[in-house]
Amino acid sequence: MIHHNLMLEIIISESKIIFSDEYLELADGLYELGEYQDAAVFYSKCLSQATFEDESDEARLDILAALKSSIEHLEPQEFLEYALFAAKVAHSHDED
Repeated sequence: MIHHNLMLEIIISESKIIFSDEYLELADGLYELGEYQDAAVFYSKCLSQATFEDESDEARLDILAALKSSIEHLEPQEFLEYALFAAKVAHSHDED
């Protein structure tokens, strides 16, 4: 698991994912692999994109449902780590 997370961090740091569709594709793939914490992070990143506002109500509800499902799979420590990430995202949006 540590090796997987390290590789994910390297990929993320070496390439900038700009479009919410790419975040969503990555989140869905991580969810299918059972990497629920990483999936939750990318679902959250998808929701935080400015382009997300252009999505249909149905698409937004699907992403929110996938995020909720990811969070429900998290162990307490993983949930705390995810909550810290989500707080950082919310804080960064407040500063804009």
